[in-house]
Amino acid sequence: MKKSFKSVFIFLILTISLFSFVSSMDIDLKKNSDNEIMISKVELPAYFNFTLTNKGANDSFLFYTFFGSDFQPMNPIQINSDESKNVIVAISPREDFMQLGIVSFDMFVQSMKDESKLKFPITLNFIPLSKTLKISASSFTPDSSNAYITITNSVNFYLKDIQLNFKSDFFDKNEVLSFAPYETKTVSIPLNKESFKNLVEGVYPLKVTSKVKNEEAVFSGLLNYSQKEIIKTSQESNGLILNKKIISKSNEGNLIEDVSIVIQKNIISRLFTKFSVTPTNVDRKGLKIYYTWVKKVNPGETLTVEITTNWLIPLLIIFSVFVIFVLIKQFSLKSLELKKKVSFVKVKGGEFALKVSVFVKANQFVERVNVIDKLPPLVRLHERFGGEVPSKIDEKSGRLEWNFEKLRPGESRILSYIIYSKVGVLGKFVLPRATAVYERDGEVKDAESNQEFFIAEQGRVVESY
Repeated sequence: MKKSFKSVFIFLILTISLFSFVSSMDIDLKKNSDNEIMISKVELPAYFNFTLTNKGANDSFLFYTFFGSDFQPMNPIQINSDESKNVIVAISPREDFMQLGIVSFDMFVQSMKDESKLKFPITLNFIPLSKTLKISASSFTPDSSNAYITITNSVNFYLKDIQLNFKSDFFDKNEVLSFAPYETKTVSIPLNKESFKNLVEGVYPLKVTSKVKNEEAVFSGLLNYSQKEIIKTSQESNGLILNKKIISKSNEGNLIEDVSIVIQKNIISRLFTKFSVTPTNVDRKGLKIYYTWVKKVNPGETLTVEITTNWLIPLLIIFSVFVIFVLIKQFSLKSLELKKKVSFVKVKGGEFALKVSVFVKANQFVERVNVIDKLPPLVRLHERFGGEVPSKIDEKSGRLEWNFEKLRPGESRILSYIIYSKVGVLGKFVLPRATAVYERDGEVKDAESNQEFFIAEQGRVVESY
C-alpha cells in the first residue's frame, strides 16, 4: 500500500512540473525540459530549462534551491512587465550524495521587489555513468581502411570532455568527446591490417571504457567482421642460367582458402629443376609436365614455392661434348688430305678415256709437299693437263709427281689429267691410290687418297667410286 502511494505521489509531482506555476507575484513559470538526470559520483551539473513571464510590474527574480553544491544563475534576472525570458538553471551535485533513483526537492523563485517567493517541486533521476551511453558499430571487411563506432548519449545530460578508450582485437584507440543531451557521434578508427591479418570472419567483442572526472564505466559492443575472399598472387624471377622463380599466393581475406599453384615444364627442363616444396600432384601430358601445389591457407598466411632451374649443367654437358668433338676432329684430322675422283670422257675416236682428278687440301701449314700418282696398266697419259702441271713424269713406270714448296691452312690444289686406251676395257677397272709426302713442324709425314675404281660395259662407265 505504501509503495502504491509513493508511486502516485511521484506521478503527481511529475505532472505538476509539466504545467505553469502561478503565484501571488503575478508570474507564470513554465518548465520546458523533462527527464533531467544527474550522474552519480560525477561532478557535472544537471540543467533545467524554464520560461518566466512577468505579468506584474518590472521586477528582478532570483532562482535558488537548498539542494546541490552549486547553483546557476546566482544573480537575479531582470524581467520587465509583460516580458518573458528563458532561464537555464544548473544544479551541481553534492559530493556526499550517493543515492540512486528519483530524488525530489524544492526550487524557489523570489521577487527582489517585495521578497515574495514561489516554491515548486523538482525531480531528478540519479543514475550511474554506465547507464548514459549506447554503443554500436558498422560492419567491415579485411580491405576496409576504417572501422566506424557510433556512440549515443541516451540521457538528458551534458557529458563534457568524456575520455573514451575503444579496444578490440582490431584496434586500441583513445578519444576525448563531449555530448549534448541525446546526441549521437560516430568515431572513425583507422585499421592496421597487420594487427588482425590472421583473424577469421565473425563477430568480435568491443570494449569501450569511459571516464568522466574520476568516475569510470565500461560499455560493451559487437564488431561484425564480414567475410571476404582476397587472394593476392606475386611472382619474382631472377637469373638466366641459374633461373630462380618465386611464386607466392597470400590469403589477405578472412576465410580459410584452398590455394593452388600450377607451373609447366617440358621433359628437358624438368631434369634440371628442383622445388623448395614437394608438389602435391605431377601430371604429364605429352611433352609437357604440370606440377601442382595445393594447401589450405589461413588468413594472413602465404603459400610460397621456389622453383630453381639450373641450365649450367646442360650447358656444361653441351660444351664438353663440343670440346670432345673438336679434339677428336683435331687429332683425327690429318695435316694434308688427298681425295681422288675419276670420270668417263667421250672422245671422237671412240677410244676408252678417263679423267682423273686428285684434290689436295692443307688443313694445317705444311712444307715441301710431294704428291705422287701412278697410272693403271694398259693406259696412256694424254699430253694435256687440267689444273697443276706435274713437276715430273715417268712414262715407263707410269709415275706422276707434283711438288709444292708450302701450303697454308685451307689452301687446296687440283691435279687433273686424262688417261686413255686403244683397247676397250670391260669389267672392273681399279686406279691406284695417290700418295703425298710432306713436312709438318720439321717432321716428315705422309698421306694417302681413297682408292677409285669403275665398272665398264661396252666402253661406258656403269659405276665408279
